[in-house]
Amino acid sequence: MPPNHNTRLFFKGISTLSRVSGQEHRDISRILLGLIVDLRLPGDNSPAQAAQLVRCVRGLLDFLYLAQYKVHSTETLDELDAARQLFHDNKTVLVELGIRTHFNFPKLHFADHYRTLIELFGTTDNYNTQTTERLHIDFVKDAYEATNHKDEFIHMTIWLERKEKILLHERFVRWRLSGSLPALPRPPDIIHVKSNVQVTKRPSTKLLSFDDIADNYGALDIVNALCKFVALERDPSLSESNPRHSIRLHNVAANVRLGFGSLALFHKLRFAIPSPQPWIDANDIQDVAHCRPGYTDRQGREISARFDTVLVNLGQGENVGVKGYRVAQIRAVFLLSNDACERLFPTGVDPFGPLAYVEWFSKFPSTPHRDHKMFKVSRSFTSAGYRYASVIPIANIRRTVKLFPIFGPVAPREWTSGDVLEVCNNFYVDPFLDEHTYFTLR
Repeated sequence: MPPNHNTRLFFKGISTLSRVSGQEHRDISRILLGLIVDLRLPGDNSPAQAAQLVRCVRGLLDFLYLAQYKVHSTETLDELDAARQLFHDNKTVLVELGIRTHFNFPKLHFADHYRTLIELFGTTDNYNTQTTERLHIDFVKDAYEATNHKDEFIHMTIWLERKEKILLHERFVRWRLSGSLPALPRPPDIIHVKSNVQVTKRPSTKLLSFDDIADNYGALDIVNALCKFVALERDPSLSESNPRHSIRLHNVAANVRLGFGSLALFHKLRFAIPSPQPWIDANDIQDVAHCRPGYTDRQGREISARFDTVLVNLGQGENVGVKGYRVAQIRAVFLLSNDACERLFPTGVDPFGPLAYVEWFSKFPSTPHRDHKMFKVSRSFTSAGYRYASVIPIANIRRTVKLFPIFGPVAPREWTSGDVLEVCNNFYVDPFLDEHTYFTLR
């Protein structure tokens, strides 16, 4: 499995886990379908049972994610019932494989009442146990650790009362200073782009030549891609997707003179993804994309290179659905100087902010797979056999996306988490990365 900011990689497997926590259950749910989608089962009826197992797991995962919606409608509740029924229609495969002998346990029976309870008492975030578990840490565990463990009830009460007073005083000071003095503490050095994407103020590297960028970051065609980007910005009528304009674009790009031979690169992009249901008050989902070469840490360990995959808006993308989006792998993120922008775009084009060199995957198919309902994407190559790459503004990047390598019946032993994106060309797009991904990539 390739790494992702929101995904935990179980390098030692999951069968050895004991007392599995809720967070570990969520981490397992993110990768479970991708692990079994091409699994070969024993017996003569293996293909049929494998498809049945995939439908069973997909139905259960759909139910879990739909049940977490913070707003429900009749349509989403119908989807909840359909997901539960899909699981029940295919769960016999678990008995046939000897995994279970029966399904008579309370938690599974309770799932039959979710729709009724949601209609009566509201969405499930109104009566889950996470809130009380979190408050138990703040109001009991932390308070108890602050005492001498004698007469703890009185000391805990005093400690909590003083902590509340400190917080109230801090808010009062901020309110009084907000009108005349800058807010404290000082915000971090962040370039705010006109999007949900942020990069640090200072690049992660010094100036690197185009040859070094190609060798260390795999951005083999960065010069040609940057020249095509300049040509397209100068003349938007040119289109690489139009065969009649492709040759013309190539000729125009060949005449572009950049005037510089090196770039400083950023190794990290940060995303603040709004709630997939914007009509509710919810915190943004924090996401990070990495694009850095391999290195040796202070302990002498070799750290693999990491170039994450992202979801790019081609200009027609909407809040829900894959139409107008395409998957790409980030290879390099850089920022053109003001002098370079003025020289390359004499018509007065405003700077675009940081740019990204990305390698494209194929477009989303019109429909997902009938059993596991995931979209398949593959590496895109040029007619000469090179990976199809472009330079785009990072403002076009919506968020990271996780890909499941298509292992086949037997996963190649030489594949590793660090290099699977480079040695594998065919992938499934993971819809269970988080609630935002599930809501939008279906």
